[in-house]
Amino acid sequence: MHLPRGLELVRVLGVGGFGEVVLARDPNLGRDVAVKLVHGGGHVQDSVARMMREGQALARMRHPSVIHVYEAVQVGADVALLMEYVDGGDLTGRLNDPRFTVAERLEVLAQVASGLEAAHAVGIVHRDLKPANILVSGAGVELRAKIADFGLARLSRDTEAFRTEAGMAAYTPGYGAPEQMIDPDHETPRIDWYSFGVVAFRLLRGTIPLPGQRAGVGEELWERALALDSADRVAPGELVAALRSLPPGAWTPVLGSGFGDAPPVPAGPVTVQSAAPDTVVAPSADPGWVDVPVYRPPPAPRRGRTAGPPASVLLGVLLGVLLGVVLGVVVVLLR
Repeated sequence: MHLPRGLELVRVLGVGGFGEVVLARDPNLGRDVAVKLVHGGGHVQDSVARMMREGQALARMRHPSVIHVYEAVQVGADVALLMEYVDGGDLTGRLNDPRFTVAERLEVLAQVASGLEAAHAVGIVHRDLKPANILVSGAGVELRAKIADFGLARLSRDTEAFRTEAGMAAYTPGYGAPEQMIDPDHETPRIDWYSFGVVAFRLLRGTIPLPGQRAGVGEELWERALALDSADRVAPGELVAALRSLPPGAWTPVLGSGFGDAPPVPAGPVTVQSAAPDTVVAPSADPGWVDVPVYRPPPAPRRGRTAGPPASVLLGVLLGVLLGVVLGVVVVLLR
């Protein structure tokens, strides 16, 4: 593995569809950097050009809630994005952490909303926002959230930038907006609005929203955040403000395996501190599927039956009538 600028490899952080991300040490500046390597050559040449444009675009944007890209460097047939390194892991690692309070979950959402607004202002649409692409460090007043991996994004002001292969789904099922399912290349800030709504629902309700679910607290607000028609959606910042205005203690984050996008819940009774000083208890039995009741229409009322004589009595009456008719016929014939 060849790293640019004399960087020294520390360890591999992850492997993705375009390449891998490693932690490296910059001996000249004395700092750690995350390096996103995109392997070039063959069928991914377009990806290399796209990543160079991505790096150049992101390097011009500075926001505390977006991973800072220092520079994009082409190394032979490869591209290396030198980025800020955040020690703390992504949001999936905290979804089932009982120490991750409701107040902190709302703060993460507020910071991510601010970062999205900044990206949209310079024409960048993420297109794949999800907990795995949100890096989190610290806790309490030191909590910091940063949006990462704009690898599937493209500049909304440059139709040639950030192109995907024809027909390739550039989103994560469950988090992608409905219009992305119809047109994988569709991009407006409102697709990020939808994904943000799913992330918020996942953080505060414990699952991703499913058809037929009733959201409970703030149901009308969730309907706006996850509206099928993009024109009806609420912006992330407005959504966070509305969520914070709801009564403290209204949320009961569900701790469990959910959809396999987070570590399992710790064994034994689990408490999650709410936005208020009081605590709420997440049930330990089947914890991944509670608190978001699924709406089932009540069964249709059965028509009541009128009480009547037993079947044996009716049969006896019928036989008696038949016997009477037969006897009447015999009498007539004998005359």
